[in-house]
Amino acid sequence: MLDAALTLEELSLSCEKRREAALKHLAASPSFASAFAAAEACAHGVLTGLADDASLAQLANQARELYLQALQLDPLRANEVEEPLGWPAVKQVS
Repeated sequence: MLDAALTLEELSLSCEKRREAALKHLAASPSFASAFAAAEACAHGVLTGLADDASLAQLANQARELYLQALQLDPLRANEVEEPLGWPAVKQVS
């Protein structure tokens, strides 16, 4: 049981580090690709269940905003953003 808890903690930390790195990359080099990667990193914790209840809504909303930012940066790639924006877990959470 302890091993499983440690593995979940490691996965959660890995997910958080990936999200932080993606957000830093977006800030340094705004583009469709970097915004989409940051959105995917935020959505990953929500979609996999690694996000805790306290951060679930924040991550879902952040993912949604980043998908929309990617769309603004390159509207011609709208087809790549439409599917993730339709995921129930990523739709705006109150």
